[in-house]
Amino acid sequence: MKLWRRPIAAFGLVLVAGTLFWAGGRAGGRAGDRAEGESGGSAPAMGVLYGQAIFWPPAPVEGPGIPGKPRPAAGVRIMVRDAAGVVVATVTTGQEGRYRLELPPGAYRLEMAPGGPGRHTKDLPAAITIFPGKETRKDIRVDTGLRSPAQK
Repeated sequence: MKLWRRPIAAFGLVLVAGTLFWAGGRAGGRAGDRAEGESGGSAPAMGVLYGQAIFWPPAPVEGPGIPGKPRPAAGVRIMVRDAAGVVVATVTTGQEGRYRLELPPGAYRLEMAPGGPGRHTKDLPAAITIFPGKETRKDIRVDTGLRSPAQK
């Protein structure tokens, strides 16, 4: 087991699938302080998770001449859980429904957080894998509840 010489920043380490990753900030103390027994190698490259949330369907029916442009779903909160089920990140979509965050490589589960503008989606929960130095896209369709009379 590695012992730290100095306290660790509040968001400095992340445990993913039994491996400890440096997730940002820096260890307290002087530059160059390391965990005992640790080599001076750099931390693994982070990966990026990004996407857009839209409200869908935009109208109760679809077809020629029927407006069908989706609206961005702003304010949707997405939780990211690691393999142990621990929430390691939460992100909220912006005005255009977009989100983006950096994560250490590993397997994750995305879930819609309770509350917010969207209460239901068939796109979440979803399993994703983040690879070092790569981007992973996950778009989300938030159910508007609109249905044609025949679908109700």
